[in-house]
Amino acid sequence: GVTYSARTEDTSGNDVFEEEELRGHVVAKGLWNMNDKWRSGLNIEWASDDQYTRQYDFDELGFSNDDVLENEIYAERFSGRNYAVARILAFQDIRVGESREDQPEVLPEIIASFKGEPGAVPLIKGSWNVDTSFLGLQREGSQQDMNRFSLSGGWSRRLVSDYGLLTNVQANVRGDVYNTRDKNAITANLGQNDSSSETRFFSNAHIQSSYPMAKQFETMQATIEPVVSLTVAPNIRTNNDIPNEDSQDVQIDTSNLFEPNRFPGLDRIEDQSRVTYGLRTGLYGYGGSYGDIFVGQSYRLDEDNNPFPSGSGLDTQDSDIVGQITGNYEGKYSLNYRFQLDNEDMSPQRHEVDAFANWRKLQLSTRYLFAKAVDGTGITGSREQIQGTAAYYVADDWRVHTGATQDLGEDSGLRKAYVGLDYYGQCVSFALTAQRNYTDDSSGDSDTEILFRIGLKNIGEFVSSGLRPDTTTE
Repeated sequence: GVTYSARTEDTSGNDVFEEEELRGHVVAKGLWNMNDKWRSGLNIEWASDDQYTRQYDFDELGFSNDDVLENEIYAERFSGRNYAVARILAFQDIRVGESREDQPEVLPEIIASFKGEPGAVPLIKGSWNVDTSFLGLQREGSQQDMNRFSLSGGWSRRLVSDYGLLTNVQANVRGDVYNTRDKNAITANLGQNDSSSETRFFSNAHIQSSYPMAKQFETMQATIEPVVSLTVAPNIRTNNDIPNEDSQDVQIDTSNLFEPNRFPGLDRIEDQSRVTYGLRTGLYGYGGSYGDIFVGQSYRLDEDNNPFPSGSGLDTQDSDIVGQITGNYEGKYSLNYRFQLDNEDMSPQRHEVDAFANWRKLQLSTRYLFAKAVDGTGITGSREQIQGTAAYYVADDWRVHTGATQDLGEDSGLRKAYVGLDYYGQCVSFALTAQRNYTDDSSGDSDTEILFRIGLKNIGEFVSSGLRPDTTTE
């Protein structure tokens, strides 16, 4: 794509108008199925400037939904339960102002994962796994570069007692080797060499048990399931010479509460022993309707040397309390509410709500987020935002829809509002949308847009079908 247009640039925090110039983008995708085990490909994304994709809404058309464009060349191998990939990556950060980061090039990343068949381990049964990886990060100039080699192995087994107790047992061991050059000032002490090589060895054992109980009723089933786990791990020495490239954005939630290591990535390890516990209960109708609740928390056996950043919910001996409430009634109403509460005073740390209602012709949805800052993520303040949408079918093929996004944080205000008309035919579909974005001019988002999209069935469509299930025909 190519255009000749003006834009507003962010220069030292000020909006500066740039005259019309040649601008554009390139997107390329390729895939080669080499044989039944190997495939290779490439994904290319490039934009001429930071505002381009947002100004012309290429993110909504599938160009990129991220603030960082990714370019990749890769080769993959699939064989039974084993997998391997080698790739090189380069990134283009299109965030504006102070949010932009110096993205490293990945030269290369190699990952190989091997998994044994269930019950294949002699004597103790269970299954084994071996994972190995190599990562090379290269930045321009004198910025930090890193090479990392990691090798890990594990064993796991699932046990079911005669009384219904479900137990999963894991044992893991891992070794890492790091070589770091041009270390960041944060990790380099005064007078210390700016290059270093470090090794690390770590092992842990993880046992998780649950006791699900159910009661049958005429129209539904009620369940209650207490869950508890014990993770046994040594106390490892904090080594500031090991950089943190992929374990920065850490936060407790229901999806990682019972994981042996709650850090994402490999650069940081959750050491020391802990107990994790939770309770899940719910009602499940035989017609598909359901509602369930989960609440859980973890407790570190040693209150010292906590490796987690402030705001993560894991930085104290008692973790924050996390939970989730989900429900669906006859496919018409749905709710997914996730929360994080401070372990001392129960004050809210994070709330996320997704709700949907469908009355055949009228559909309503809303999304709400409240989240406090987490150290090390670049987000220094709390965020609070609500989004609402509504759609009404004036006929089987015609729909009008509207929506808005409101920022409720410190710099509150309306961020986006739109209204549209859609037609979904058997062979042709089109959508007409008017949208207003209220953001800084330099973001590329601040503008009023009139968008017209057309799709030809089985040839090319910019929007997926929005026909209601009860109106579709063979």
